[in-house]
Amino acid sequence: MSAIEPWISPLGLSILLLFLALCFVKNIKSLRFSIAIALGILLVFSLPYFSQGFVYKLEQRVPQYHLADLKRADLGIVLGGGVKIPIGYRKRAELASWGDRLAYTAELYHAGKLDKILISAGNTHASVDGLYESEISKNMLISWGVNADDILIESKSQSTFENAKYSAPIVLALKAESIYLISSSFHLPRAHALFCAYGIDTTPLPANHLARGNSYLTESTWHPLASGLHISTLAFKEYIAGVYYGLTGVYAFSKLWSPLKCDLSETQN
Repeated sequence: MSAIEPWISPLGLSILLLFLALCFVKNIKSLRFSIAIALGILLVFSLPYFSQGFVYKLEQRVPQYHLADLKRADLGIVLGGGVKIPIGYRKRAELASWGDRLAYTAELYHAGKLDKILISAGNTHASVDGLYESEISKNMLISWGVNADDILIESKSQSTFENAKYSAPIVLALKAESIYLISSSFHLPRAHALFCAYGIDTTPLPANHLARGNSYLTESTWHPLASGLHISTLAFKEYIAGVYYGLTGVYAFSKLWSPLKCDLSETQN
């Protein structure tokens, strides 16, 4: 799945269509039509009106909570993507695009909402100091005042599917009864479904949002933007992955649109 992801994104599909058209389409009218379709894909998915609409459909499925209304949970599972590991010319860890995941986890802990924290994050490349992303994230949380004894790590995973797969044995061994799943809002519908498929019932907590609360019915929403294409790509990945997991039987197709509730009778063997 990961190998073909770049080519089933809006940009990847447009490039493939242009390449195939230029190499194999001999008829001028058909060639023009193919090029127009490729450019049309880029245009539609780069417009904020559509890109924010796509991601809003994901984010609106995730319940929202005020910090004061949250009950104390036995465990908070925070998914990777919060830090950039030291690699190449980057000699120290940096907060990544999804750094709010770690910051929100620390906020929950200091507010007394979490007993323990499980960081689920592996590496695709070795860091300069040989540490996994989960270990780097743990050190960052400790520097923010989180007790080291309250942090567990899972370092094998390199995808959301593996987050659930490799976290499940740790969570089940802890016998945690109340669990918060912490990630980005657009990512939580799929993450919640995957953890449920592995027998882990969680309450999803969004650390950040891409579209919720933003009005996208303005004049600027009809201007093509690179950021719009980026947001569309993130949403596109979630929809495609959901279809893939439905087709392969990881979870039911209804998880693509149903409320975020967990039926443990549908768990993986």
